[in-house]
Amino acid sequence: MHSKAFQLSVGRLSVLCVESTTGDGPVQRIALREPCTGCGCNDGVIDSKGGQDVVRCAWCKAYCFNASRVETGRERRSLSTRPDVRPRQRSRILRRDNFTCIKCHHSDKPLEIGHLVSVHDGHLVGLSDADLSTDENLAVMCAECNAGLFKESLPPHLVAAAIFAMRLREKENNDGNERGLPA
Repeated sequence: MHSKAFQLSVGRLSVLCVESTTGDGPVQRIALREPCTGCGCNDGVIDSKGGQDVVRCAWCKAYCFNASRVETGRERRSLSTRPDVRPRQRSRILRRDNFTCIKCHHSDKPLEIGHLVSVHDGHLVGLSDADLSTDENLAVMCAECNAGLFKESLPPHLVAAAIFAMRLREKENNDGNERGLPA
């Protein structure tokens, strides 16, 4: 089987990409920062898992380190505020969820608006971007909890609890408004 190779250099680091002998596509090889503790090899293989570039020993497949995007030459990702959530909707959702992460219940960390059903899972079941960006599918999460989800949805029991809490708060707000009106 023929193998194709190309070199990618970023700063003082060099990544060698070679086509797999199994035909599964290119495998990125990278020089390890230090020799593998298991076998002493200096050659690593990049394995992308959930958006993170994990470097394993090319020979014994032992975990070596998590590589930065700069090291691997891949485009950097950033966790910024959602461009599809307008400031008015963001403030509405923050107020609705009492400025508290629905997952870890912290309010003292930087808060973001996250999806209960992820965009990835939503598209798999036929939901549009508009369906996924409704108030009912958005909730307050701290940056740590939101970043930990990647393209996964929240577990069903947390989605159900969040929806139940939202409806309960809406009912309490509506009951309070009805009592506050003059007769």
